[in-house]
Amino acid sequence: MTLDRIITPARWARLIATSLLIAMIVAGTAVSAFANTDQISRQLETWQPQLQNLESDLKQPDLSDADLISIKTQLETIAKQALVLKNQVVPTLGNLEQQYTQLGPKPDTGGESEEITTKRVALEKRLDTLNSLIKRLDVFSVRVSQVSSTTA
Repeated sequence: MTLDRIITPARWARLIATSLLIAMIVAGTAVSAFANTDQISRQLETWQPQLQNLESDLKQPDLSDADLISIKTQLETIAKQALVLKNQVVPTLGNLEQQYTQLGPKPDTGGESEEITTKRVALEKRLDTLNSLIKRLDVFSVRVSQVSSTTA
């Protein structure tokens, strides 16, 4: 064995430190993404009744121009906020998709370490959560747009 193939204790320490740093960054992204997803889900739950109320208000006879402008402004605000929330989730989703892609396809027969299998399962769960949240935001945004179009 040549000296350049021997991993010195100092090199081992650097490798371990780097691995731990990467793990902490990934874990931090995951934690913030999940905290964020909970907040975004709660915000969607808050907006649903607001949207229903605005839609009901639009059905009222004899709405003044000021009322229509107010409703349209509220709908535009909700639509903008939903887009901001989606834009917060999309980069995290992209990062997780890159990590998942790096794992490559799951082998048909065993051959994958338990660590990689655990990582794959965790990434799949996070990806499902974020994809679901983005779809919910998209559907909600379409609904807001539909209600808003009735104010025109």
